[in-house]
Amino acid sequence: IEFWFDEDYPRNRREEDGTACTWVLAPNDADSVNLEFTQFDTEGGWDFVKIESCVTVECSSSQLLETFSGTSVPAVVSATTGVMKITFTSDGSGERKGFTATFEAIGASSARCPNEAIREVGNDGIGTIDFTGGYSNNQDCSWILSLGSISGSLEVTFSVFDTERNFDFVRLFQCADSECLSQDALEGGTLSGVDVQGLSFVGQYRYMLLQFTSDGSVTRDGFIATFEKCVGNQCPSASSTCPQGELLTDPIGVGEVDINYYFPNLYLNNLD
Repeated sequence: IEFWFDEDYPRNRREEDGTACTWVLAPNDADSVNLEFTQFDTEGGWDFVKIESCVTVECSSSQLLETFSGTSVPAVVSATTGVMKITFTSDGSGERKGFTATFEAIGASSARCPNEAIREVGNDGIGTIDFTGGYSNNQDCSWILSLGSISGSLEVTFSVFDTERNFDFVRLFQCADSECLSQDALEGGTLSGVDVQGLSFVGQYRYMLLQFTSDGSVTRDGFIATFEKCVGNQCPSASSTCPQGELLTDPIGVGEVDINYYFPNLYLNNLD
């Protein structure tokens, strides 16, 4: 940003009548924005540079960070929302040179997605995803949860859950295969807000896909999810026998017969 004049900057720049000079900094996928002044020269106590943190690029909702005036170069200012607004106002006299500044986008949405896309339970039969510490804007992260070699249905429990209600979501899908190529949205498995903490969700299979998405503004702490084999009456029952067999014939003489036996829940190991 270069607002520097060889002679003097403009007079009578006021927010009240819309004549103030403004800049909105909104780098794509930024977690935060840092502003560093390289030169600063305004009339002390009369002409001001105001820095605000905004939720959106329209800055209809904002928080005042700093107001500067005089000739001392200010320290670096950060807007942790990823959007910053700068406003310059001046009175009718006593002009100065202005200011110059540079800004930097910190972080990107993909940076905080953990590298492990597939998570299996450990030796104790329990797996954990710890996604706390503050997530980023515009994230889209997915994990495949697996019981590994353990047969049964998978249960997910959230011990911590804090996302922006109705804007940032965790979605659960039950998967029939280890790569989740075949998946169904879990009933009640679209989650947002803080009321999810302590709740458990059970799928029919031993695989589940957990997806987290966030919008472009307002972040929260995140979530901790543990997953393990479901135990108890709420678990889907597995099939202990093979489906009823029948004699298959070729009704139209083409030498081919379709066979499609589907286990509606789960099958057990060592079936024959």
